[in-house]
Amino acid sequence: MAAKQPDPNTYISAEVRIRRLREAIARADDQGLSRDDLILRLTLSDVSVLKRHPSVSADEVSFAGGAMRFLGIEIASQSAPESTLAVRDAA
Repeated sequence: MAAKQPDPNTYISAEVRIRRLREAIARADDQGLSRDDLILRLTLSDVSVLKRHPSVSADEVSFAGGAMRFLGIEIASQSAPESTLAVRDAA
């Protein structure tokens, strides 16, 4: 069975998705937000891309403390249509 081909009208390459995450983090830094106060809510596909894509270096991803982090921001994987960077909910 052949792999399903992505829909060319909605497909976004891994390189573009990674670049968008990096840009969102840079914007948050520019706004003075602490990375400890942020959370990356990523699609399962984007989590996989961060783990495997050759443009993501080993020092950008961490699994310390039982949580995956990208550029120091904790990742929460989700079954959602898109990934987002958000301020962590106050508990």
